[in-house]
Amino acid sequence: IYYNPHIQTKIQDVSFAAGVKGKLGKDWNWDISNTLGRNDFHYYGDKTFNASQIMVANAVQPTHFDDGGFNFLQNSFNVDVSKSFKTVAAGLNLGMGGEFRYENYKIYKGEDASYLAYPNSYGQAPGSQGFPGFSPADVVNESRNNVSFYADAELNASKAWLLDAAVRFENYSDFGSVATFKFATRYKVAKDFNLRGSVSTGFRAPSLQQINFSNTLTSFSGGMLVQSRIARNGDAITKSAGIPDLKEETSVNGSIGFAWKPVAGLTITVDGYMVKVKDRIVLSGLFDKDDATLPAAFTSQLSAINVQTAQFFANSVNTTNFGLDMVIDYNKKIGANT
Repeated sequence: IYYNPHIQTKIQDVSFAAGVKGKLGKDWNWDISNTLGRNDFHYYGDKTFNASQIMVANAVQPTHFDDGGFNFLQNSFNVDVSKSFKTVAAGLNLGMGGEFRYENYKIYKGEDASYLAYPNSYGQAPGSQGFPGFSPADVVNESRNNVSFYADAELNASKAWLLDAAVRFENYSDFGSVATFKFATRYKVAKDFNLRGSVSTGFRAPSLQQINFSNTLTSFSGGMLVQSRIARNGDAITKSAGIPDLKEETSVNGSIGFAWKPVAGLTITVDGYMVKVKDRIVLSGLFDKDDATLPAAFTSQLSAINVQTAQFFANSVNTTNFGLDMVIDYNKKIGANT
């Protein structure tokens, strides 16, 4: 007899943004804004059951479960100022500002029968079949903040040559400080032909979700349905497998290209680029508790919670991507009213 459990979701997504802007004196422009967003993802299991509960005498046998879920809140407060200096070379635009960002990530558990393993002699998998609910071991409530400052200068060294340089400094409450840079230039070779290029560095701290997510689910291993654990970074299972704490991703980026307008209405842009990322965060493959090459401390951890396999988020990939972007745009006005 086969059946197909239904996984239902209820999503609530709320955001709000507000800001004010104005001038300071005659020359400085200022902008203050705040953006708040929150997303909640709640799971329900339907037309399923907890197989381990069937053998419990006089137990109610539900077929619909509240599996729990997770939510994420982010609030960003920004202050930006800018000014143009027309007498510096052929023109200079200066911008600077700062941001304070607060993040909060929560996982909340489902009802007891959605994740519990009821004692029985048949070894059925715990929780509602198809998608076991989030258990107390998954529950988290983690927050962090980030303070950043930036400065950007765009200089028209001449009517033909544009230079742009920017620096950004960030301090994470959980990952410390970092500075990133960008330099770009554009040179007008002819009236309708420009050369352009840029180089920059990048930084991305692991998200709160990548650090803190955990869940037990049903997956395939060796052609069999088994219980699998996505273990959060830093917990006992992850550490026993030798997975270190997550660290930030860093990148170096470069591009070079041109923009050409050979005839009226036709624009052609071609840009080649390179993106080199170090310590990319990815979800690992499945580690099986029956694999004799794995540490005994790790396999015993899986046996203790009655799961067959586990996987983790880890800084395990370095990538270098090369590409070419080409855009051809043609606009032609036809008739007096189009």
